[in-house]
Amino acid sequence: MSLSEVQFVPLQGQTNVYGISDVLHSVQKQNYFLLSTLKRGVCKVECKEGRRPVFTSLQLANLSGESTIIALDAYISPSGGIIIAVASCMDIEAPGMYLNVYGLRDESQAVQWTDVAEDWVTIPLKCLPYKLTHINVSTSSGMETVFLLSGADNKVHMYQRTADTSVLIQEMEDSSVYFPELQDLHSCVTAMDFHIRERERFSTLGCLDGFVKCATVDTENNTLLRSWNCHSLTGPITVTKLFYHQATPPPCPAFIDSSSVAKGNTDCPIHLLVCSAVEMAVVFCDVKLNGFTSSVPLPQASSHDSILCCEIGDFDFDGRNEVALGTFGKHILIYKITSEVSSQPKFELISNYEVAFPIHGLRYTDFTEDGFRELVVISTNGVHMFQHNLEEGLQQVRKRLTKLPSR
Repeated sequence: MSLSEVQFVPLQGQTNVYGISDVLHSVQKQNYFLLSTLKRGVCKVECKEGRRPVFTSLQLANLSGESTIIALDAYISPSGGIIIAVASCMDIEAPGMYLNVYGLRDESQAVQWTDVAEDWVTIPLKCLPYKLTHINVSTSSGMETVFLLSGADNKVHMYQRTADTSVLIQEMEDSSVYFPELQDLHSCVTAMDFHIRERERFSTLGCLDGFVKCATVDTENNTLLRSWNCHSLTGPITVTKLFYHQATPPPCPAFIDSSSVAKGNTDCPIHLLVCSAVEMAVVFCDVKLNGFTSSVPLPQASSHDSILCCEIGDFDFDGRNEVALGTFGKHILIYKITSEVSSQPKFELISNYEVAFPIHGLRYTDFTEDGFRELVVISTNGVHMFQHNLEEGLQQVRKRLTKLPSR
């Protein structure tokens, strides 16, 4: 399925690779994400009725024009509100580095998005922040979402809520209780990814010096099961991404017998994509079985400058995931697994698209709510939207409908 660029909306400032949130889902079932610029603050990016990306600026306390935003992350709380974390440094008024956490208790109050800082807290940081993300972890009070922030001190810091409020958060002094796999690091962590499958957490990280680590952890008691280290790459590592070859199926409609539908990827091999700023991209195949011993380089991945981001998705609607890379050289490279041998799959470059600016982020989601996913490309200067050819998509829908069992 071919893609074509149909929209571009410029930004009033420059983005960075750590300043883009995951795709969030509102109570109205609308997809959006948050985006920060170095000096212009944070904005919400969504599609309105005109199907054009629209930016809504968020007025967040303690972020002035003298603040340089380094990293951003956000998640939807169980109550439907949104929690936003912003790592920044102040240049003039109060020199230093801070983690600001904001909360909106009930996202149904979205008409006050510009007043999202209903609750907020500022936490001073002792070192320059890098990668900011969140994950669910088993704590003494049950499953809880925590923020993880890597720093120039070669540590990954954990921030946890201290009470049943939106953003009363403090740094946990001993994160090894919850994340034993993130301890004893000798370089700054520049990339992290996590995947939870049943009661097992797959964790992976990449560092400034090229070091890569993968580990599995028991999520019920937070004990380290196994870990693998790789010292053969040259840093800095820009991407570590865990993925399956088989695409995750969408929710089963009520008119289809769910017992005949695949349940997901609970038994499938999990692969690890690693990208470096100065080397080609590499896929380590079935890391749980092989660790770092079975690797496949992605052809031509290093031909368009540094690889800064990636996205995993079923771009050709065949039920299998492809790998998309975004480069500083302004190219989007999409790779397909052409060999079914799971121990050593082969990847083929099937698409190569170019935009006008270096690429900092890729998001593959149904941004326009038309039933087809779009590839949203965040570049240094704006947001580009790529859409599938709708006629090709219609043909795929008709083909799938013929395979449905008759009632």
